[in-house]
Amino acid sequence: MPCKCRFKNIKNAIKADVSSIEHGFFISEENIYMIKDYNVEWTPTINALYSITKFLNKEEKKYINSIIDRHIKMVYLTSNIGVKLNIGSDSGSKGIEHCNSFFEEINFFKKLGVDFKQT
Repeated sequence: MPCKCRFKNIKNAIKADVSSIEHGFFISEENIYMIKDYNVEWTPTINALYSITKFLNKEEKKYINSIIDRHIKMVYLTSNIGVKLNIGSDSGSKGIEHCNSFFEEINFFKKLGVDFKQT
């Protein structure tokens, strides 16, 4: 379970009237409902975290994959309650190719059944 201080940081950002949360890898369910209530958009960048796994050893990959699995569950929940999701790629970062990373993120969204009217 991620540190509760990470949840608090997202909560504080939402309360500070941000318009969008980027990444949010340790977002909580409470934060997701706050995002909806405050009409905040979320750019989850699933592929950004997934793309680094090719540089990791077995133990590191296992840990990161557990974070990715949880993150995907939060994106799924978010899409089901009607929060606006944005496609973000982090292209240009190490191991994240321009253009391809955008389509990889779209593929994650498709696998989750995200309604593209929400994006």
